[in-house]
Amino acid sequence: MRKSFIITTLAILATLIIGCQQSINPSFSYTPEEPRAGQSISFVNLTNEGEYWGWDFGDGTYSSYKNPSKVYKKPGRYTVTLCVDSNKHYVTSQDITVYDTLPYIHIETDSVVYYEDFTVRALIYNPYNKKVTCDWGFSSHAVSEKIVDGHSAETQLSLHYNHFNTTETITLDVMIGDSAYHVERTVYVHDAKGRALYMTDQDGALWRQRLYENGIETPVKLSESAQKLFPVGVNGDILYLVTSDIQEDPTQVAEDVVGTCQLLGYDLTTQQQHTLLTIQQHPRLHISRASLHGGSIYWSNYDDYVFRLPISTTNASFVWDSANPANSSFFLAGVDYLGYYDKGLAKGQATGGIAVYADTYFWAKYGSGTGLYRFTQDDILPAPATANTPVPESGRILDNVAIKLFRMDAIQRKIYYLTPAGNGNELWVSNMDGRNATKIAAGCADALWVDNATNRLYFVDAEGIKAIRLLATQSNILTEEAEKMADIQVTGLVLDNQKR
Repeated sequence: MRKSFIITTLAILATLIIGCQQSINPSFSYTPEEPRAGQSISFVNLTNEGEYWGWDFGDGTYSSYKNPSKVYKKPGRYTVTLCVDSNKHYVTSQDITVYDTLPYIHIETDSVVYYEDFTVRALIYNPYNKKVTCDWGFSSHAVSEKIVDGHSAETQLSLHYNHFNTTETITLDVMIGDSAYHVERTVYVHDAKGRALYMTDQDGALWRQRLYENGIETPVKLSESAQKLFPVGVNGDILYLVTSDIQEDPTQVAEDVVGTCQLLGYDLTTQQQHTLLTIQQHPRLHISRASLHGGSIYWSNYDDYVFRLPISTTNASFVWDSANPANSSFFLAGVDYLGYYDKGLAKGQATGGIAVYADTYFWAKYGSGTGLYRFTQDDILPAPATANTPVPESGRILDNVAIKLFRMDAIQRKIYYLTPAGNGNELWVSNMDGRNATKIAAGCADALWVDNATNRLYFVDAEGIKAIRLLATQSNILTEEAEKMADIQVTGLVLDNQKR
């Protein structure tokens, strides 16, 4: 008897457990199938089990009835969600299109944003299945592969706008059988943050051009200056710029002329400016090229010296010691403080800038001197070199190449460099050791930037600003044509990777 009782009890428990484990499949239907705004919609709960009914109609309204009715005040696409347990484990959703008696333009976003794709859809009530044709109308700011000359015949399409802070009108002309309808809708295009190129031109203007996945904005002039101006780079919120009141070639300026050169920090968030360094010397001692690396700005004057300044510096004045240049402000090295002196390096050679890679300095030369001279901190001498001073072990590369500007791709281990006018203003690339040099373009201006975030190289030729994919192979074989970015001529450019 006891054994029979135990068996019966176990059977009951098994039945209960199996019953509890039956899956709940939430489901619902609604009528009519093509509801209109202002029309009552009946929802039927088809769920086989359930203890709780939670409806979300997608317009901010809710119901706890098992089979509720709902009236939508506006046409559009709504996501209706049904939850059939209080723990929200069993949930189902359906998209419902609510029509108007007239055709309606439905925009599937809460906010239209500059250069961001969104979808427009023609909601057309057509219970008798008559022939329908659509003709959308957009301004010249609308961009889509389905828009031709401002029009599209699609019932729905994705697009974006290439202007911001504007109100755009979207029109829709619809034929339903023999009946014609015209509807319109306006949208406001909000600004969007983006990575940006900051550029300077020969007139002293500062420009910005933001970059987006769907395109690039038209360059915007941020400021103007009567002085010579070029950008150094961006660190955090600060864009570093160099200004000079001497426009002429410093080598052609009389020896008794003193000009003012400044290294400035421009806060991209507050638009406030501060001074890091002021140089009041002959323009030959002004900043010719500069680069950012590891919290410091490295710069070269127009011929014989390179310097290093921490970006934390404020309101410093440059002091030049002509008798002992090593005692000058922020001195790093000079041509005669390296073992290359009289072995390739000489005084008076034009400089193409300095950069740092893996604790090694690269100093470019052109004019009477050529190539990239590599050295480390240990190679910088405490006093001028002599004939017996050894050449730095890291050595010189691109020996016979005149280099007026260069940038390094530390990830792909490439050097991109520009030659001076006497050598065609050409853009070249080589491996980090100088091998496999390949010509990319000719007639280029003094503007060059490597962007590892998007794998692009930015440069400027006679047609304007261009971009090309960074090279990744040792052979440096070009596989694509450069893409034109803008038709303005600039004298310098840098990239800010932070979206603003």
